[in-house]
This record gives sequence, C-alpha cells and structure tokens, in this order.
Amino acid sequence: MESLVGRIGGGDENQGILGTATGRVCQDRASIYGCSADEVHANHNEAQNAALRRQASANAR
Repeated sequence: MESLVGRIGGGDENQGILGTATGRVCQDRASIYGCSADEVHANHNEAQNAALRRQASANAR
C-alpha cells in the first residue's frame, strides 16, 4: 500500500478507492507526527522516486 500513494483531495493516477485509502493513511500519519497530510504525501513521493532511481541504477549495471 505504501507505493500506491493517493493525494488527499487531489487528482492523480491513484485517485479513487486506493487514493482514498492511502489518503487516510496520510491523514493518520500526519496526526501522529503533527504535520499536514500533504507533507506526508510529498514524503511518500520522494521516497518512492528515490527507490525507483536506485532500482533503475541497479538495472543499468
């Protein structure tokens, strides 16, 4: 579920049920860490992009 990031109130490719479910995860984590759900979402995207870059680099070897 971590990799299927849905933006709260936004429209991206994971909108709908998955977007809503992951949006709730973002909201829950935001309340735990005391930040906004958008910040949590942005961090998910950064982590996902970094993982994709590492995988692409490993595949290129």
